[in-house]
Amino acid sequence: VGLSLFFFFQAEDGIRDFCLSRGLGDVYKRQEYMGKSTQVFFNLKMSTGKAEEYKSEGNKEFKAGNNIKAIELYTKAISANPEEPSYYANRAACYLAMKKYNKCIEDCAETLKLDPSFVKAWRRQARSYFYLGKISQSKMAYTKALELEKGDQTLVEEFKECKQIESKVETINVLIRQEKYSTALSLINEVLRTCVEWRDLQIKQIECLAKTGQAQKAQSISKELFVECQSNPEFLYARGIAFLYDGNSDYAKKMFQEGLRIDPDNKRCREQFKNIKKLEDLKDRGNEAFKTNQCLEAIKLYTEALEMDPNNRVQNSVLFANRSAAYRKLNKNVEALHDCNQAIELNENYTKAYLRRAEIKKDMGDYDEAIYDYEKVRQIDPNTPNIVNLIRGCQQEVKKAKRKDYYKILNVDKNATEADIKKAYRKQALKFHPDKNSESEEARVIAEKNFKEINEAHSVLSDLEKKRRYDSGQDIEEIENGGGAGYSGGMDPSGIFQMFFGGGGPGPTMFSHSHSHGGDDDGFPFGGMGGGMGGGFPGFFMGGGNPNVKMRFSRK
Repeated sequence: VGLSLFFFFQAEDGIRDFCLSRGLGDVYKRQEYMGKSTQVFFNLKMSTGKAEEYKSEGNKEFKAGNNIKAIELYTKAISANPEEPSYYANRAACYLAMKKYNKCIEDCAETLKLDPSFVKAWRRQARSYFYLGKISQSKMAYTKALELEKGDQTLVEEFKECKQIESKVETINVLIRQEKYSTALSLINEVLRTCVEWRDLQIKQIECLAKTGQAQKAQSISKELFVECQSNPEFLYARGIAFLYDGNSDYAKKMFQEGLRIDPDNKRCREQFKNIKKLEDLKDRGNEAFKTNQCLEAIKLYTEALEMDPNNRVQNSVLFANRSAAYRKLNKNVEALHDCNQAIELNENYTKAYLRRAEIKKDMGDYDEAIYDYEKVRQIDPNTPNIVNLIRGCQQEVKKAKRKDYYKILNVDKNATEADIKKAYRKQALKFHPDKNSESEEARVIAEKNFKEINEAHSVLSDLEKKRRYDSGQDIEEIENGGGAGYSGGMDPSGIFQMFFGGGGPGPTMFSHSHSHGGDDDGFPFGGMGGGMGGGFPGFFMGGGNPNVKMRFSRK
């Protein structure tokens, strides 16, 4: 065979035709064919043989998962014999495994130039297009592969998956047009788990993330894509939205302007840029109206701004908080509270909204809820000025609310004078004295309770130091522990009653309306009271009476 080939290559035309048919025209040209045909033959044999060696070594590395080394060997094989389609196809398999889909597509294209019937090349190209989200090209490649291998079940299943993804993307586009961004985002994430390099879908993902309150995550993804996509106006729009919805309107405007520079006809970039400027104008005018106490005008402007972009959670949170302040100035606490709730719902870390809501809650007397908001502020930002004092002040008010209201018990105003307090005590003590409410046991029990509280109230409010401490928020235990002999400190209500109204205890006619004892219109004899407690009501007064009857009011 070798001798036959030798004589074949003696013919110049034969050598030229052989070399050109194997893509070795350059080899032929490099040979100085002057009776050296034998050398051409042996060079050719060595070149193809070496290429096969590289391929064999490359296959071993590929099976071992060493794709980079395998690519290096396949590249050497291609250099040795650039017209062998399997070398390109094998290198394409390495690129596919490494998720370098564009390089895989290029090598598959070279393979198919040399051999259009290479099914594996069609499949690898189809799969790469699929992962890149180029569905129409992927379907075309799958169609070619299936024409060559109609019974290949793997190709059938992959082609079916390709069409399913295409259908999901059509649904995504509809959802975005309907502004159903949350549902669209769920479907986008599902598709991107398969088509991992689909750039157009990732741009839609950035927009949907921003419009569902995940602006920082949207920014993170846009940062990863920036180098590759910075000349894409749709990417610049989505990145601008991500920064706008995170409160950075200045950088957002730069993104929209860059998008318009690349594509002056880009409608979305142009409209969003105009909307930012209009919204900023409305907000500034609303703030100015608020500062000049034109609260109704401020509310109108804030409301108009809120209607511009319902998806801008951060900006709308600020607008709700501002409108709440305007309502509060008008003493419309219900409306103010509603807007604060909206602000916090849109931005759960918005400390100013929590502080404002706490003030509204205090205005409404709900100090427990105010404490909750202040504690939330301290949790978000422990360095918030005066936050500890604000919490302490509310806690004091809560304690006050839980104490007995001595002013209410005596039916006097908090600014009552000493004389007012004495007069009120006299009236309430006579009204609820147990012996004056003895028509039934139930009435007597109620009167005893009221009588006790009346004396307790008088004990505190008639003492300037105790009254001061009571007004500062201290409870009765703290007051009594500070000294003094109020009701809880050691004197029973009858003793206070006796001290207040004079020496002796009331006789049998104490509550009669006779004036023979020098009493007044209340039926209580203030004059002519003798010493001791004889003839009095046993059990209520110290001194005379039946010593075997226990006192009703013992010391605490």
